[in-house]
Amino acid sequence: MYRIIILTTIFLGFSVQILWSKPERIISLSPTATEMLFAIGAAENVIAVDSYSNFPSSAPLTTLSAFEPNLEAIALYKPDLVVISFDVGDLQLGLNSAGIDVLLLPAVATIEDAFEQILEIGRVTKNEINAENLVSELRIGLHRIISERKGKPKLKVYHELDEHYYSPSSSSFLGDIYNALGFENIADRADLAKTGYPKLSAEYILGANPEVIITGGRNKNSAQKISLRPGWTKIEAIKNGLVITVDPDISGRWGPRLIDFSEQVVQSLMAIEND
Repeated sequence: MYRIIILTTIFLGFSVQILWSKPERIISLSPTATEMLFAIGAAENVIAVDSYSNFPSSAPLTTLSAFEPNLEAIALYKPDLVVISFDVGDLQLGLNSAGIDVLLLPAVATIEDAFEQILEIGRVTKNEINAENLVSELRIGLHRIISERKGKPKLKVYHELDEHYYSPSSSSFLGDIYNALGFENIADRADLAKTGYPKLSAEYILGANPEVIITGGRNKNSAQKISLRPGWTKIEAIKNGLVITVDPDISGRWGPRLIDFSEQVVQSLMAIEND
C-alpha cells in the first residue's frame, strides 16, 4: 500500500492522520481511466494499460485484460495503484490483499459524474491542479458547442449501440450529452426502469421516426447498412441524410474526449444541414 501513517501528538492523547503519497507505478485497466491519467499529466507514472487502452498512442499497451483480469499478471508489474472501471471476480479484494491499492471508477450516468471522476483521479495521483484545469477547459468547450445548437429545432435522436437496437437513454452518459446538445431522445419512453440502455425494436424505432440517427462504426458503410434495412427509408433521418457515424471509442468512453464526441456530432449535423 502507498499510505503513509503520521502520528501527531495532541493534548491528552494521540491522533492518527492518514495521508496518501503520490503513486509511482500505476496500471490502468480502463480505457477511459487511461485517457484521464494522460490528460491530467500522470503519464510518467503509468507503467501498463489494458489491451483496449488504445488512446493516446503513447500509452504502454499490454495484453492485460480488463474483462478477465489476471491477478498474478498484474502483480508482476509491481504497481502501487491499479485503476479499474468494474470489479471482476473480486479483483479489488485480491489486489488489496496483495498490498496493491485500487481506484474504482465505474461507468457514469452524467457529464458531471465524469467531471468528478477526473477530479478524483487527480486527487489520488496528486495532479489536482491539472485535473481542475482540465475540467474547466471541458466545461468551456462544452458550453461553446451547446451554444452552436442554441435556437435550433429539438431534433429526435436515435443512437444505435449495436445491431440489436440497444440505445442510450437520458439516464446514461451519452443521453446526458444529447440532452445538453438539445436533442429529444427516442429511447427515453422505452427506458421505464431507467437502466440507461434499453433494448428497442425495429418497430419501435420506425414508430418514433427519429430525425437524426447516430451510430458507432469503424467503417464508412455503417450508415449505408442502416438505410438499407426494410422499411427504414421512411424514417426522417434517412430521408434527409441525417445518419451520422461516430468513432465508437470516443462515444463509448466518458473521459476527456467527450468534447471531441460532441463536436463530431454537431459538426456532422451542421455539415449535412448546410449541404
